[in-house]
Amino acid sequence: MTEFEQVNISEAEFDEVTSTSTATEDDNESDAFDGHTYSPASLSRLVLSEQATIVAERAIGLAVIREDEFRPDGRDERDREAILTLIATRNLAEHVQALLRAAVVHTQTSGIGWERIATVLGQTRQSVARKHGPAVEEWRTSIVGPDGRPGLPRTHRAEDAAALAHELDAWLREHAARPSGPQDAAISERLGRLGAAEELDLLLAHSRGALPPAELAAVRERQTVLYERFAAAEDDPEQARRYRRYAAHARDQTTELRESLAPRPNTADTDPKTP
Repeated sequence: MTEFEQVNISEAEFDEVTSTSTATEDDNESDAFDGHTYSPASLSRLVLSEQATIVAERAIGLAVIREDEFRPDGRDERDREAILTLIATRNLAEHVQALLRAAVVHTQTSGIGWERIATVLGQTRQSVARKHGPAVEEWRTSIVGPDGRPGLPRTHRAEDAAALAHELDAWLREHAARPSGPQDAAISERLGRLGAAEELDLLLAHSRGALPPAELAAVRERQTVLYERFAAAEDDPEQARRYRRYAAHARDQTTELRESLAPRPNTADTDPKTP
């Protein structure tokens, strides 16, 4: 008897569950996420906020006129300061371009198409997509973790998204001149968390790729948790049974994948040797 026969479920039905899911909005809130699982749009907004602080710090530094810039007897010093100001301005412009790229990535991640982005930027759709498309695609692939859940790109300096959000909270408390509201957690408390149904969509999309067994096992393990949550929160007995079947299927797949990854004993060492 196969694992699919044991839980009476087909591969196609399992993969298409989100298209018929009856999870409510309440299922997407409060207990529908673990820890600091932010949505892809929240992650892109977080990186945008970080880049904005970088631009702000460099702009403030550039605005300051140093004490010896215009000494009457310091022509060499004035020339040196002018060159340094030019270099700082060039660097600031590069950071502004990085901020613009982050904004485009965030806008795309939020579901807004190239046509509207091009209108805002005053450019053609083709030119905007050609210029920023690679950054958007790199973002989409780099935020997917081994278990299919979104997180900061692996190349990012921060350990995790929550740590970065609290770091930016502290930056705003120190630098915000005109607070637009409570600044104690102006970043971390305003980011959207990933709801259970949204997370399940991402997991299923991720699992349709050619994943290594270890990654697929992590995805199936997480799917088990989500389906069990749906079952526990479901008022319709039939729908609850359906979610439990999906959970059982995902759990069986996880077990099978974990077993396939376990080291196997060397038969040459375990078989009795013949004289």
